[in-house]
Order: sequence, then structure tokens, then C-alpha cells
Amino acid sequence: MNTIIQFTKACRIVILILFAIALTQPTYCSGSDCGGFGDGFVALLIGWLGILFKPSAYFAWLANPLMIAAWFYIPKLPKLATLFYLIASIICLCFLKVEKVIDAQGEAANITGFCSGYWLWISSAIVGFLSSLSIWIMKVRYKKQD
Repeated sequence: MNTIIQFTKACRIVILILFAIALTQPTYCSGSDCGGFGDGFVALLIGWLGILFKPSAYFAWLANPLMIAAWFYIPKLPKLATLFYLIASIICLCFLKVEKVIDAQGEAANITGFCSGYWLWISSAIVGFLSSLSIWIMKVRYKKQD
């Protein structure tokens, strides 16, 4: 059981690092503007507002509360964390299909590319899914040994 606890801690640290670094990076390019340092953090803080104005583009923001909740559930409820991370990963991937977002001036802008912040964000969701799935399987196997 000690191995599972250590593995869980290591996984949570890796997921947190990926998510935290994603917050510091540019997320996507719209037109010739690819943003800058801290764009991920701004998207996390105010992205929920975009749901009110352009739900199809900002639906992906909903992956954030799922990933945050899942991160807390990993140690005690890895089955639920796995489900949350799976849904979050799918939602993150859906953002690749978004063509327009609202820019800082309130105008529709075409997405012309995805930056490191997006790829780190989606990586944290996928690593979270694989980690929580592994922990869930390890716990099931450990219980069978008792």
C-alpha cells in the first residue's frame, strides 16, 4: 500500500506541475497575436465569462473545474478522478475544433494556432487520466491480495 501512496503523490505532483506551467504560457494565437506570459492564468480566471458570450468556443473552460476536482479525488476516489479526467481530456481536445474566440476588444477573432500553454494544459488532463486509472487499478489489485 505504501507504494500506491508514493505513486499517487508523484502523479499528483507531475499533474500539478504541468497544469501550473500551462498557466504561465501563451495558449493560442488569434490573428498574429499569440499572447504572452500568464495567458493561461488569465484564461483560467476569466474564461468562464466567455461561456456567456460564445459558449461553443469557451465550453473547453469547463475542463478546468473537472481537472481541479479530479486532482483532489485521486487519493481517495481514483475511479471518480479517472472519469473526471477522461471527460476533461475530451473537452480539452474539443477546443482544437474551435475556429473563433472573442478577443480583448470583444470582437470575434480566428484561432490561427495553439501554443505551449494549450499543449501543457491538455497534457495535464491526459496524464491525470492515465495516473488516476493506474492508481485505481493498483488499488483494485491490492484489495484482491488481502
